[in-house]
Amino acid sequence: MKSLILVLLWATSCSTVTVLIDGVEVDCSLDCVCCQGGEGRCGYASVYGDNVCFDGCVDGIYGSRCHNPCPGNCNTCEQIIGRRCYSCQDIFYDTDNFCYVTCSVGYDEGTCNDNGTCRCKANFEGSKCDICIPGSFGTDCSNVCDHKNCICTTGSDCTSCKKGFNDKSTFCQTPCSRGCLNGVCNDDGGCKCLQRFADSLCSECISGYYGVQCDIPCPSGCMSGTCMENGTCYKCVSGFYGERCKMKCSDGCSAGLCTIDGTCTCRVNLNGNNCETCTAGKYENNCQHVCSVSCSTTFCDRSEGYCSCLPNFSGNKCDTCTQEAYGLACDLHCSDKCIDGMCSRLDGACIIGCVDGYSGIDFTETCNLTCATCQQYDESYCEPCFNEYSGSTCICPKNCACEEGSDSCTSCVNMYSNLEYQCKCHTKYCKGNNCNFCINSTYYVHEGLESCCPCSTFCKDAICSSQHQCLNGCENGMYGNDCSKKCSDLDHMCQNCTQVNGVCTKCSRGFYHDFDGHCIACSPTCIGSSCNSTDGRCLAGCIDGHWGESV
Repeated sequence: MKSLILVLLWATSCSTVTVLIDGVEVDCSLDCVCCQGGEGRCGYASVYGDNVCFDGCVDGIYGSRCHNPCPGNCNTCEQIIGRRCYSCQDIFYDTDNFCYVTCSVGYDEGTCNDNGTCRCKANFEGSKCDICIPGSFGTDCSNVCDHKNCICTTGSDCTSCKKGFNDKSTFCQTPCSRGCLNGVCNDDGGCKCLQRFADSLCSECISGYYGVQCDIPCPSGCMSGTCMENGTCYKCVSGFYGERCKMKCSDGCSAGLCTIDGTCTCRVNLNGNNCETCTAGKYENNCQHVCSVSCSTTFCDRSEGYCSCLPNFSGNKCDTCTQEAYGLACDLHCSDKCIDGMCSRLDGACIIGCVDGYSGIDFTETCNLTCATCQQYDESYCEPCFNEYSGSTCICPKNCACEEGSDSCTSCVNMYSNLEYQCKCHTKYCKGNNCNFCINSTYYVHEGLESCCPCSTFCKDAICSSQHQCLNGCENGMYGNDCSKKCSDLDHMCQNCTQVNGVCTKCSRGFYHDFDGHCIACSPTCIGSSCNSTDGRCLAGCIDGHWGESV
């Protein structure tokens, strides 16, 4: 009410009220000249009479006829009685009090807000731009404080510290702790802490975190989850070591425990600062295995037992002999009957097997004559056979299908025929459309099968006219039309005999045949029991005390 009265008194005491309209000063004590919209918007109103402004007044004026100035420093006000201020003139604020408060000297061009806040000039700060920035002072804040982190009034004093610093007694040389919320702290350094910071100065991380922002969890290996500012653990959980406790204690540590540098008390058979090596002569994870006695040194590879070997030994672990050697000291020579000269270190037995033709543990047994090679421990089991024979005993002829285990021919294969003749007959040996002839005299025609069969190998030169008739005689030791009989069957000392009746024509050494073909022993008085095979005469003479051609 006091403000309104003052305004009214001011309006009454003044003879004129002027405003600028479009740059022209106008005296508002005259009717209609200060109406909003001009004199054309002025006239009679039933409540107020003549000269009433229909649309209100121009800025700074109020009243039904627009003769009165707005109270205080109001720029616009309530139009009838002017009791409410709507806006202030430049450099003023606070419409509730008719804009009697002047904007701060630090406001930047234009007006300040109704609460005094504004945009600041250089060197000013604060919501109302009424404070010099830290380090500046003076009416226009253009002077510089002697101490850059201080807020001062005279230049050399320090009334308080700028944001982020504390202790004005030392001219604010101490920065607030990194953990202070918004970087703000009290003059003693105390502050409200950011998340994960602790103590009164917010300078330490809470337990379990480290880092500049205290946002890194301590390593999982830290005892109780606590660590130093750099992440180093004070102490490791059991079984781990290192600054961050990320390394596992050596398996060789007793009970799996070690100090923070990894040193420990070793288990049996292990040594070294970290119990990472085996004692001499041991290897494997727990050093429970013994290095080979054939290693050239007392040490071998920790994981596999590998080592360099003494002479005559070989292998990664020096547990085998060099090729062609065997025995505990690898000083015995493998048999030359072993394939590639390789034999067992234990007993000298061939590892890969015997060379062709030999069998047995001591390699002195020869394979059966039917075998090209045989099993090492069974001279009768062939693998493989001569001349395309097959079966375990190599008596199953080629082109035959034999019963397993018996090597007995049961059927012919590959278009061969004549099972009784071991499937040796075939049409490919024939000449003529009906197999009337064979390709040569070493074959004969088998009329019943319409094929040609090879002559018996016992026929002289393998020439025959049929299965039962050899043409050129028999091979030595055989007789009969088909040469299938042995001379030795008639006389076991007979080597050759006639084809037809088997009369012996040549006896074994030390015998001669008589006119009937019987083999008779040479006289014991012949030197070396040697005599002519046809008449028994001593060939080298008689022994002492005897004479004559035969005695």
